[in-house]
Amino acid sequence: MSNNKQSSVEWFLNELIKEGYIKRLPVTQLQQAKAMHKEEMINFTTDWYHNGLLSLGVLVSTSVEEHYNKTFDQ
Repeated sequence: MSNNKQSSVEWFLNELIKEGYIKRLPVTQLQQAKAMHKEEMINFTTDWYHNGLLSLGVLVSTSVEEHYNKTFDQ
């Protein structure tokens, strides 16, 4: 099963291009940004799973948002 959703990084860069703020982005920079985003999501999920879900048996929907806010200082 394939899930080809656009990442938030890709969406944001496409918006900047569409609005004329940047002409284009070198492929290597786009690949680096996507790789960084992927690593952040994997690290976030792993940390939430081990330190949130398994530790206290908290509500999944509530704990994910709380963990996100703590992780990314929101």
